[in-house]
Amino acid sequence: MEYACGNVFIREMRFDGMRPIEGHAHNFAHTTYCARGAMRIEALADDGAVRQAAEIDADKGLSWALISAGV
Repeated sequence: MEYACGNVFIREMRFDGMRPIEGHAHNFAHTTYCARGAMRIEALADDGAVRQAAEIDADKGLSWALISAGV
């Protein structure tokens, strides 16, 4: 489900265990929210190298990340 907050979308994600999710880009910014557990989000360069990464851990109160447009 997605929610809008002004021009930023909020999306809750639910995953089964530890598995990579294929990347993609949006032409708008959105917030990814982790309700339970933890995840790592990586922004990749064109050659596949990790440009930037964020660790999201709901159990530690770090439950959301802003994903910029085009990332």
